[in-house]
Amino acid sequence: MKNIKLIILAISTLLFLSSCGGDDDPVTTSYSESDIVGTWNLIDMNGTTESTTTISGISIVGTTEITTLSSDATVTFTTSPNEFAGDGSVNLRSVTTSNGGDFTTEQETNPFESGEWSIANTTLTSTFNGETTQTTILELTNTRLKLKTTIDETSTDSGITTRITGELYQTFER
Repeated sequence: MKNIKLIILAISTLLFLSSCGGDDDPVTTSYSESDIVGTWNLIDMNGTTESTTTISGISIVGTTEITTLSSDATVTFTTSPNEFAGDGSVNLRSVTTSNGGDFTTEQETNPFESGEWSIANTTLTSTFNGETTQTTILELTNTRLKLKTTIDETSTDSGITTRITGELYQTFER
């Protein structure tokens, strides 16, 4: 149960934006701030993480598949200053496989915080709650934004260390 909470926490914190691609538009290797300004509707959030929890030298490994059940979440990017703000929520299903068993949870969460952002080439950098996250822009057109966040987070609480690695993808439309 603690693994699931840590995974959801890591996703909610690190996962400000991310997703995958496939459009007829030419491949762009650099984006400008004006390309992302506006309100984007979260259409899909999915990914796979692996967690390793170590207690008294014993490691427990689990893999989690994350899928979107429904979403009314949005994120709005503005300039002067470069700020973003999220609204709404997303319902996620997480299926964790560990020690030969599956554990499924469904949770409604607000995946987006408010903070500052910048773009350099294909990297979207966001800063919120004192944390800076870099996501890769896989696709950015007038109507579609696809991002990928690479997760590599380690936390220790009461002698229990958990490391979560993986990739999270988000697709937005406007």
